[in-house]
Amino acid sequence: MAISLVLQLAGLVLFMRPGDGPRTLAAAILFGFGMGAAVPLQSTTTAASFGPKAFARASGLLRPFMLPLHAGGAPFAGYLYDRTGSYALAFTVFAVCYFFAALAIALLPPRAADR
Repeated sequence: MAISLVLQLAGLVLFMRPGDGPRTLAAAILFGFGMGAAVPLQSTTTAASFGPKAFARASGLLRPFMLPLHAGGAPFAGYLYDRTGSYALAFTVFAVCYFFAALAIALLPPRAADR
């Protein structure tokens, strides 16, 4: 999961830098692979962290915290664009969030046994 977030971060950083077609393509590929991996890995990480017996409960408890972040990202970026005329600040905020999320996932201790 941490690798997925790092790929998304790398793609986002490339998107933040003005460039030509190949750079934009590389950014899209990195971000796309990272995001594509994040969806199935989220369930895998939840199962690995909480165990199969607590998977459904843990997933259900995580969703209310994730919903505002998922639903609010695009409007937040749009608001910052309207205020500043650029997506740079929004991309920077998202990049910082990706960095700390990857760090937190990487530092998760391995689960000793199924709960």
